[in-house]
Amino acid sequence: MFGIDLSEDEQAQLFKDWLRRYLPFIGAGVAAVVIGIGGYAYYNSSREDTNRRATELLFELIEHSNTSIESPLQDAKARNAATNKAAALATALGALNADGYQAGMGRIQHARLLLANQADYAQIEEALGEALHSDHQLVAATATLLLANAAWANDDANGALKLLSGDFHPDLRPLARQLAGDIHLQAGNREESARAYAEAEEAGLESELLRLKQSLLAEDAR
Repeated sequence: MFGIDLSEDEQAQLFKDWLRRYLPFIGAGVAAVVIGIGGYAYYNSSREDTNRRATELLFELIEHSNTSIESPLQDAKARNAATNKAAALATALGALNADGYQAGMGRIQHARLLLANQADYAQIEEALGEALHSDHQLVAATATLLLANAAWANDDANGALKLLSGDFHPDLRPLARQLAGDIHLQAGNREESARAYAEAEEAGLESELLRLKQSLLAEDAR
């Protein structure tokens, strides 16, 4: 995905552009959480074969997940093939015994593909596994955010809100508060929704969609 021969600053900018493109936006109870943070740094920080192979596998899994989600999989056979490949890549990544960050992100990519294919909550929780309790705070927070999406998609709004109620990594707190706002809005809790959206904005989320939601809530309150 990112050229090995690029400078560290160039790689970082490429990564930021990629992250900006794929940041999740909530839709109809299912959000695609795509956080591939960290992989590019291993080309500069380590030349070990294990980490290099782990980075390659993680990028392959990210690309596979993105492609599978962006290209609608109409039939069950195609969906199963896509998720099975994601599972195999995530398993291979974990078996390398590489950095826990990469293994955790591999689990997250597999789980988000399951979510996009409308898997049930238990399947997604199992796929996330130890990523939910990772020592890497960003991995754990990303996994928790994805699991909250899964709970909401499986009609458990209270469970989703409970998952979102804890302290989140600063990079993901805006998305967590926006998701909480969406859940409250769907349930008709407009005051709670407005409060959560305001918290998302205060935490740094800049989104035309968020501003539109806030504007509509303000109009309804008049």
